[in-house]
Amino acid sequence: MVLILILKEFDINLHNSYKFAELKYYVDENMYLKLFKDKEIAISAIKDRLKLEIKESIATNSYGKFEKLYALFEEEDYEEMDIKGILILCKGKKQGFWKHIGILFKNLKFSTALKFLLIEIMDYFTLAKYDEEDIYLAELAIDKNQRGRGLGKFLVSSAIEIAKKEGFRKVILDADFKNPVAKKLYESMGFKTFNKSSIAIFGKRRGMYNMEYVIK
Repeated sequence: MVLILILKEFDINLHNSYKFAELKYYVDENMYLKLFKDKEIAISAIKDRLKLEIKESIATNSYGKFEKLYALFEEEDYEEMDIKGILILCKGKKQGFWKHIGILFKNLKFSTALKFLLIEIMDYFTLAKYDEEDIYLAELAIDKNQRGRGLGKFLVSSAIEIAKKEGFRKVILDADFKNPVAKKLYESMGFKTFNKSSIAIFGKRRGMYNMEYVIK
């Protein structure tokens, strides 16, 4: 059977927001579980944040301008809206760090916003820095039951094609020190490590290979 994939911009009014939030949870499962203590509580918080940030970006007329969310479907399951994977791309600089955090504290429970603040601080010290001419592949996740089918490679290839089409200079992403399989995949697709960043968190060290693909 030929694998036919469909990549759509995520529509919170149409697509399964719980499944999207669940896949975001798996991007950094250990950290979310450490902070929220429970998978379902973490997914619910991620879903609430997702709805808030989409609502805020629509209200400020910036929806999709700085960040694009994509959902991956297989053609035969598209009518059931069965999300197989997610891709989140950042285009240039988003709103200021503290303005963004302020929105979270204003609209979410204090304890929830505080947990997201801790994640944001950790990300600041480990994730790659990028500029206006770059697309940053912020998050990529594949449903656990769909791994090994080439879906991750499809999403990375899609990010590269979007960058080329929209005239960006580089695609930037991060590969966790603990995920050599992902790093090997990125290298096979032409990404090169330009920096390594790490920070000690809760007595454990979190580290990333900051990688780039130069658009030719």
